Amino acid sequence: MAQRKRKRDDAMEEEDGADESGTSSKYVQREYGQSRHALSDEHEGFEDTHPDDVTLMAEESIEAEEEQPEVTLDDFMANPEGHGMLVGGAMEEESEEEQRAQGTRVFRPGVDRLQEGEVLDYDASSYIMLHALNVEWPCLSFDVIQDTLGFSRASYPHTMYWVAGTQADRQDNNRLYIIKGSQLHKTIEDEDDPVEGFDPDGKDEAGEEGDDDPVVDFRYIHHHGTVNRVRSMPQHSNVVATWSDTGVVQVFDVAPFLANLDQPTRLPKKSGKPVQRCDAHTDEGYALDWARCPGAEGRLVSGDCAGAIHLWEP
Repeated sequence: MAQRKRKRDDAMEEEDGADESGTSSKYVQREYGQSRHALSDEHEGFEDTHPDDVTLMAEESIEAEEEQPEVTLDDFMANPEGHGMLVGGAMEEESEEEQRAQGTRVFRPGVDRLQEGEVLDYDASSYIMLHALNVEWPCLSFDVIQDTLGFSRASYPHTMYWVAGTQADRQDNNRLYIIKGSQLHKTIEDEDDPVEGFDPDGKDEAGEEGDDDPVVDFRYIHHHGTVNRVRSMPQHSNVVATWSDTGVVQVFDVAPFLANLDQPTRLPKKSGKPVQRCDAHTDEGYALDWARCPGAEGRLVSGDCAGAIHLWEP
């Protein structure tokens, strides 16, 4: 009884569906039984007495799907950039920005490890101004020299001064560099904040050909031994202290060299000689800094690898 009643109810629903939509029961069977594809919105309420047309549309849709290339998991893993993501049976290529974002991550020292063939690289978009500088010998330490060109200046190009100490192959080849960098332009492109007076085509504000490359000039002092640390005094930036791998702390006055970078002239004969030399340490060290608190101007503290800390009074 239950089966016979269910068949009668199904027949009644089939007849009611044919009367309301104007579509025969044979069409309904082809729509759901053969193609197994629901009609799109534009075909909803489609009244047609020719079911063959609908069957043809369904068959063309099936053929279109079969013509699309099949991408296996092995193919995708072998060439992930050559295949997009499968969405609704269609291939959608990822943009370069999305691929770059997925392939870029921050390296965490002590946590992440470089795989074979991987190298670390910087993200240029993170820097408003970024310039690279090559020197003859590697430098273990450098410090920025405060100038009198203005505090918190924001207009470009910039000018800056700094000192750096070398680690050469021989002790007598080491140097203490006093460096000036000028014409330091902004390196990041910002349409909303264009660089004043800077033209990527190499022309100045007057439209004439200009040179927008950074300019680097330097002077140096011969330094016996590798410069483990170099620090410039905050109150008088021309006074520079160095920690040597020979266990000696020295203090230099680089004022003549700074003046010579701005206006090249003959340097005094005694230029480059240390004004102070401290030999109390029994081992080399790396800890070195000037006092910054008021009333302690000129005080210098140094620490060596043997655990000794010395405070030097001016």
